[in-house]
Amino acid sequence: MHYILTFPAYGTWLPGPARGMTIDIDGDYLVLPMPDRFETARRRDALKWPIIELNEVQRSIVSRDLDRVAAIRNFTLHDVIVAPDCVHIRFSCPPDTNVIRLVQFMKGAPARALSIAIGDPAALSNDNRTLIHHKWWSRQYRLQRLSLPSQVDRAEVLLRKRREARSASEGSKGNHTS
Repeated sequence: MHYILTFPAYGTWLPGPARGMTIDIDGDYLVLPMPDRFETARRRDALKWPIIELNEVQRSIVSRDLDRVAAIRNFTLHDVIVAPDCVHIRFSCPPDTNVIRLVQFMKGAPARALSIAIGDPAALSNDNRTLIHHKWWSRQYRLQRLSLPSQVDRAEVLLRKRREARSASEGSKGNHTS
């Protein structure tokens, strides 16, 4: 079975981000009205940890750890985009795989690797009450099963466009002169 998984970095998909709120509806984007500023402020104040924007080194750690998890957990990564504010993964796995548990590994293992990289002692703890992945990723994620070949092809095109858009925006930031 083929799937596409997207999960945001912690705090980056609060209401009112600069790029606006969008929902993907079968390939079309619906722009939602911005919430009122008081609701946005209330939600931002309720965050337990700082908003995460992954830097280049952290994105590399996530990508490498996803490769490691794929080898251990018997699934195939077809496409991975690790952006500063979210992760997009197109993968396939055997039909008998518990996909929800697999998603937990895909979020949890890179979070542990990131926490170890910054020296967070909670990452080395065997205390199951320590949910370090909530410091790195939002609890929400979007998982879509791609059951038709046309859906797999469309997901491939969508991720390629997102990668190109990210590269273009990061390139323009890098070329900015003051």
